[in-house]
Amino acid sequence: MGGASATPGERVASRRVEDATRRKVVLDWDGRNGGRRVRSTPVPGVGVLKLVCKPRNTIVRLTPYDRSAETQMWLAKHEDKAGPAVAVKNVRVYRWASADDDGRGGTGRSAHEGLNQHTPVENWSNGYMHGVVSQRPGRHQPAASAARVPSTSLEITWWWNGFHHPRQYRSCRIAATLQTVTGTSIGVDWHGDADGLAAPATQVTALDGLGDLELSCTPDGGDGGRQEVLLRTDDPSAVLYYERIEGEGAVDDHVETDTLDHDPVLGAVPPVSLPENGMLRLWWTAHGHTRRFILSSYYVVNDAEHPHLNLCEVAAAEF
Repeated sequence: MGGASATPGERVASRRVEDATRRKVVLDWDGRNGGRRVRSTPVPGVGVLKLVCKPRNTIVRLTPYDRSAETQMWLAKHEDKAGPAVAVKNVRVYRWASADDDGRGGTGRSAHEGLNQHTPVENWSNGYMHGVVSQRPGRHQPAASAARVPSTSLEITWWWNGFHHPRQYRSCRIAATLQTVTGTSIGVDWHGDADGLAAPATQVTALDGLGDLELSCTPDGGDGGRQEVLLRTDDPSAVLYYERIEGEGAVDDHVETDTLDHDPVLGAVPPVSLPENGMLRLWWTAHGHTRRFILSSYYVVNDAEHPHLNLCEVAAAEF
C-alpha cells in the first residue's frame, strides 16, 4: 500500500513518536463520489491489517507473514446493543491449536473480526474497539526463550450509513491507529510447565521517566503461581488507573475500573491480577508523566493431569 496514491479521504500517515512508530489509516468513502472500499497497512514484523467496508462486508482482517506462528489480535469491541456493550475478541491465526495438534487443526492464512451485528449488514452502525496484536511460536513449540516480535496497539472506530438505500446515499468511515514501540517487546510466553520453568517467567522493562514495569505469569508450582503486572517506582505520588475487560455483555457488567496509589513499603504501585482470558488498559502516572498500555492475557496453569497443555500468552503495547 503506498501513501502517495491515497486520496484525501483514503490517507495513510506515518510518523515517529520517540522510539515508537505510529500510523493512522483512514478508509472514508461516499457513494456520490466513489472511493476505495478497502485499505491495508503493515503491522510491523507481524503481517498486514486490512479494513473492509462494503454494503455486504464490514470486517477488520489480519494476515500474518508466518502462519506457523501463533498470531493473535485481541480486541475489546464496544457498540450499542440495547445499551452500551463490550465483547472481548481474540482473532487468531495458527497452524497448531494445541501441543497435541498434528498440524491439521489450525486456521487459514488470515482471520477477521466482523463489524456488523446482522446479516445482511444493517443500514446504519457505529462503534469502536481497542486491542493489541502479538505473535509467538505455535503451541506445539516452546516459547519462553524465543525472540519476541514487538506488539502493536490498535484503536479502531467505524461508522456507516445508508447501506439499504441506493448507492448515492451510502457512506462509510473506518479509522485505525496503530502504534509499535519497535525496540521493545513486553510480554511473557510459555507452552507447557517445563517450558515455563525453563526461563524466567517475570519480565522487567524500564520505562523512561516512570520506573520499571514488572510482568509475571508463572506456572502453578503448587501455589497458583503469579499472574500480575505492576510498576515499581520511587515516586510516592505514583498512581494507576486501570480497566479490566472480560467476557461479553453490558459494559457495566464486563468492564471494571479502579485506581491504585503508590505503596511505600512495596516500593511500587500495587500489582493488578492478569485476566485468565481478557484484557487490561493501564494508565500509570509517576514523576509527572503518564504512559498508557493495553494488555492481552490468556493463561492455563491448573491442568495437573496434562501439564504440557498449561500455557501463558501475555502481551502489552503502548497506545
